Amino acid sequence: MLIYLVIYLQLIRGILNMKIECLNNESDLIIKVAGSINTQTAPDFEKEIMPLIDENIKTIHLDFMNLDYISSAGLRVILLITKKIHGEDVIVIENVKDNIKEVFEMTGFTSFIKVL
Repeated sequence: MLIYLVIYLQLIRGILNMKIECLNNESDLIIKVAGSINTQTAPDFEKEIMPLIDENIKTIHLDFMNLDYISSAGLRVILLITKKIHGEDVIVIENVKDNIKEVFEMTGFTSFIKVL
């Protein structure tokens, strides 16, 4: 069963935008994020993503091709995702821009998450 979900979050003055697209094909969850994951958008990101992660999910792909910014609040949500998925499950962050990749490297996230 395929589940496709698109969520648009428009915040104050249109400055802080985030778009989330999710594709769930039973064992893989693909999450495409565009815009910014920051203090204002991270709670909505968490609220939309966490319920999609269940015992059937084996791999989570975070496609950050169109992500422009991530703050510590966004990193917190990614950390929560890693804690929720168990066993041999894998989280892969793909299509990362250099400035975002640098954040993952500086914070040590690359030691427990694949960042491509």
